[in-house]
Amino acid sequence: MLRDGPNPVYAETGGKTVNFGVSFYLVVGPFLFGNPDDYAIGKSKAFPGEGGPVRILVDVAVELIALTNADGMFPLSQGLIQFDNGAGLEEFLIAWPFLSKKLIEIAYS
Repeated sequence: MLRDGPNPVYAETGGKTVNFGVSFYLVVGPFLFGNPDDYAIGKSKAFPGEGGPVRILVDVAVELIALTNADGMFPLSQGLIQFDNGAGLEEFLIAWPFLSKKLIEIAYS
């Protein structure tokens, strides 16, 4: 994902492919949909062959965020940025190679 960018039609092992776009939490939250590290740990336990839990920090320009539906279904006050078809996804994927990114491994026991 770091190299090629997010896959908006990704399907987990055994799951069906759907086109939901790509979402990210704001670094400062709030985390109304759950703690991102806990989510990553849960996914890692469910899919142990995928390399372990990580968090990817992505520096996204406000101009890209403005293309999302930040005033609609997922307002920024919920701590989530949702890139969908026709609402910033295409521009976000084009910008991906040029965005600053940092991979953080999440330790858990």
